Amino acid sequence: MKVHVALHPAITSSGSHWKRSASVPVNETIRIDIALSLDEDSSEKAAQAIENISGPNSASFGQQWSSKQVSELFALPKEGIRELAKRLTSSGVPRSKLRLSPDRAYLSFDVTVSNAESLPGAKFRRYSSGSANQTASKVYSLPHGLAKYVDFVLPAPGREPGNSAPTSSSVRFKDGLNTRATTRKVDCFKYMTPQCLRALYNIDEDDAQPAHPNISLGVFTPAWSTWLADDRDRFFADFAPDLVGHRPKIIPINGGYRQEE
Repeated sequence: MKVHVALHPAITSSGSHWKRSASVPVNETIRIDIALSLDEDSSEKAAQAIENISGPNSASFGQQWSSKQVSELFALPKEGIRELAKRLTSSGVPRSKLRLSPDRAYLSFDVTVSNAESLPGAKFRRYSSGSANQTASKVYSLPHGLAKYVDFVLPAPGREPGNSAPTSSSVRFKDGLNTRATTRKVDCFKYMTPQCLRALYNIDEDDAQPAHPNISLGVFTPAWSTWLADDRDRFFADFAPDLVGHRPKIIPINGGYRQEE
């Protein structure tokens, strides 16, 4: 039994389709990244860990993990990595070319298209979407015993728009001080509004149920980036008038602070 893996969420673009445009020279060098998958046990532990540090009523709330702790929890066991590397080597990928990311999340290698096509089922073509170009194989074929170790393989052509997160949403928009509202499309691939969040998480706008006190949306903002009260009010005046005047609760992480200027 063979399992086909062809998933590339990173290059899905709003309103565009990836089309095959040309063949690829066999001597062209490309980089292939294999995203390693979590096993079921690690996935359950990760879900529990996230719940523990994100739930305000949890004793572990806000106790951020070190990068090493995260890597250890999410990393594929070494036995699986060795088995996958052995299969790649037997398919023609030089072992000296294989590189494992520090967090053991990716197994990467640079090879020519000719060598890459020695992988079962791989056939590389050039794909284009507007001005963007991508060298990719539409399908990779993996034996059933190895497929469980692989989440997805890059490069691969972009997914069809229907399989991605919502790309646009109709919102009620007020132009400046004009109170006459009109409907306008907002590109949710580039911007995020309350309506985009509703579309992304399938939240009914007319849902009368109150929000659960332990569930909230957080926005990560690194140092040297901030928000201004007037900017927030102008934004919410257009997209969520009932939030005008509301301010977020700032929770510093790893010595973070709010920039005042």
